[in-house]
Amino acid sequence: MESIYTEACANKDVKPQNIILDFLTNQNPSLTIDSSNNSLNDNDFFSICTLLNNSPSHLKNLILTGEPISEISLQYLAKGLDSNQTLNKISLTKLSLRNSKSFISLTISLQKCLNLESIDLSYNLLDDNTCPHISKLINSDKAPFVNYLNLDHNKISRFSFASSINKNKSLLYFSINSNPLEYMNFISLLEILTVNKNLQNLGIKGMGFKGPAPIKENPSGLLNIQESIVLKLANVLRYSYIHSISIDLDPNTNLQLKELENTIIKHNKTIIKIESPFIDWENTTGTLMRIYKGLKANAWFNEGNLFVPKDLEEIINIKKTYKNTSQTNLEDKKTPKKNQKRDKIKRVNSCDSKNSDTVTMNNSKLVREMSFGKASLSKYTNEEDNLMIFIQTMNDRIVGMEEKISNYTSKTDLLLEKVDARIEKKNSEEIVCVFKLLGDIQERMDRFEKDKISQNEVIEGYIQKLNMLKSTKNPLEQSRKSLRHIRPQKSQNKSFETQEIINFEDTEKSSKSKNAKDKISRLEQRVDRIEKNSLELGKVKQDLKGTTEKVMNLENMLNSIKETPKKYINERIWDTEKRIDGFGILPRESESIVMNALLEKAHYERINNSLSRPKSQLSSFKDTRGTPSTETKPSLRLKDLSFREDWPSYKLKYS
Repeated sequence: MESIYTEACANKDVKPQNIILDFLTNQNPSLTIDSSNNSLNDNDFFSICTLLNNSPSHLKNLILTGEPISEISLQYLAKGLDSNQTLNKISLTKLSLRNSKSFISLTISLQKCLNLESIDLSYNLLDDNTCPHISKLINSDKAPFVNYLNLDHNKISRFSFASSINKNKSLLYFSINSNPLEYMNFISLLEILTVNKNLQNLGIKGMGFKGPAPIKENPSGLLNIQESIVLKLANVLRYSYIHSISIDLDPNTNLQLKELENTIIKHNKTIIKIESPFIDWENTTGTLMRIYKGLKANAWFNEGNLFVPKDLEEIINIKKTYKNTSQTNLEDKKTPKKNQKRDKIKRVNSCDSKNSDTVTMNNSKLVREMSFGKASLSKYTNEEDNLMIFIQTMNDRIVGMEEKISNYTSKTDLLLEKVDARIEKKNSEEIVCVFKLLGDIQERMDRFEKDKISQNEVIEGYIQKLNMLKSTKNPLEQSRKSLRHIRPQKSQNKSFETQEIINFEDTEKSSKSKNAKDKISRLEQRVDRIEKNSLELGKVKQDLKGTTEKVMNLENMLNSIKETPKKYINERIWDTEKRIDGFGILPRESESIVMNALLEKAHYERINNSLSRPKSQLSSFKDTRGTPSTETKPSLRLKDLSFREDWPSYKLKYS
């Protein structure tokens, strides 16, 4: 292979590169050429083209980085890749690849590399014009089946690659970090996660969004972009199978982060990593700590460990009770909605064969019922199972009430803080916005009052049922007492296996009763929390009344400020009318005298102003010569002008 390479370079009078010769000698799988240390010219890229054309079998990874390359060098590179069939990974970074004919030919050549799986085009100043050609690498059903595409640190803004990712079934990693991507294109990339179930890693951080969220649901502009991103991520992760995502999360958006926490803990079991430059997950508290534990719990599920860490035990138990939303949707689509067949399964190890036949669903996922062998005891066990189901549904409903009340209080507190901030500005333009906010708050409070009535009825019903459950005895004990009257005399030839089953049932039912008691105590605690939250909401209503009074006072003050000029003018008119009424109307003659005096005064003021203006330079000029002068006297005599010599001469003074 070395001889072929050197011969091809000699035919073009090109010097072979030492780094390529070493690569061919050692038969390394990876070739890295960094032009930042040694700049490459067009001849050097011709030698690279020669290497790629010959397709050495050990060449799997090509890395070119460093300085911007020329169009001719890019053409050589495209020509070399056109016939290569061995490359698995290619990295072309910091080469300033822009939209041109050579770049188009490069993308076409990459499509012909049938074994290519990974493409890195970061730090290349790629813009929107290059994106349609790049998208052809991932939206084709034919080879190459690219599973890694990196477009970090470019200039892409109006192209999101969402439609291409939707069609692709092989892409596992897609990164477009630190690009000036528009908000709607950013959101479309997030939404594609609900459709594409194969993508495992997505990088969309470093966008630098600021200001209010540009969505139709946010006409007042109260919701900023960072808050909307957290809410959108929380919604998307309910139906996504992605494992890792890089995204900018604001740690100060507490209300929205609680929604993300609820999604990760209850509705997602696949996401194990959220990378954000503003959050240090290992040094967090509160909601962020719960999110981090939810991610670690998902990693525990994916690894399949048997040992449960103590710090994750609570969250893992919650995750076991809730199914993943995306998985349940897929199961509903796959399972046909038909009546399943019922088969009778006969139990051999029961005490009495007559009562041992039970009807079960023909489904491998269902667990067979264990019975003591008597219909009366089976009745009590079924009642206990129904009781556990009822307690679980009660628990879920009260949890929902608790979350709803906490959301009401937190959102109302935020709106009241914004209202107080606008009131402190004391600006008339802010009054309209304040009234809108107060209207929204009042609607929320009215809605909550309606919900509160129904919730109180439900809670009172639950409390009564809990008290009844406390007063009733253990159904297992009742079943044993009833068995004394119902059972016939025990046979002396009872098998050892039957005794084992009964002992197992005793332990199982006792554990169930303990769980029921624990759940009842938890329900009581949750009811107490709901009552506390309702009291806090009452305090919020009092604060709302105070703010409405402030707003009304501010509005009255502004109205009084607006009416002050009108009051002043009306008072002046009233004073003049009163004076005229007091002194009487002036007679016509005296009125004309006064008017003439005023006109004359104005005329003299104009004259005085003209005289008091600054004088010109001629006012200070004086001519000491006699008039007429000796030079002009002969000319005056020729014109028959006579004058006496003894007259005194005049001296002109210009004024």
